[in-house]
Amino acid sequence: MYEGDDAAGLARKQRAAEVGALEAVVNAMRAHAAATGVQKAACSALAKLCSGGDAAGLAREQRAAEAGALEAVVAAMRAHAADARVQEVACWALANVCAGDDAAGLARKQRAAEAGRGRRDARVRRCHGRAGGGV
Repeated sequence: MYEGDDAAGLARKQRAAEVGALEAVVNAMRAHAAATGVQKAACSALAKLCSGGDAAGLAREQRAAEAGALEAVVAAMRAHAADARVQEVACWALANVCAGDDAAGLARKQRAAEAGRGRRDARVRRCHGRAGGGV
């Protein structure tokens, strides 16, 4: 539905964001925090929806952050620490939501770092390095 970085794929991602897909994904993560499958699928969806380095892609990243995606992804990492696939797709989601070297991108990186403070903050920092910014 929202895959692809060609014009059609980017249009699908944008349309999905416009109708509330990012918020719905974050709400599903919160409502089903113990469901490993939901967390995997949700992190994957966030990563895909937030890919694309154009202005619309950066706006989707910001919208995801404003919906609480960073905190929801970190919560998934904590709740499913033993599941390698959750960790993998969560890192992918963090990297994509935190992409961007502008002030908003740097603020998203900082927000992810703050969400990851605690016992497992090293895992979030490793993911964060993939997003192009150290913490």
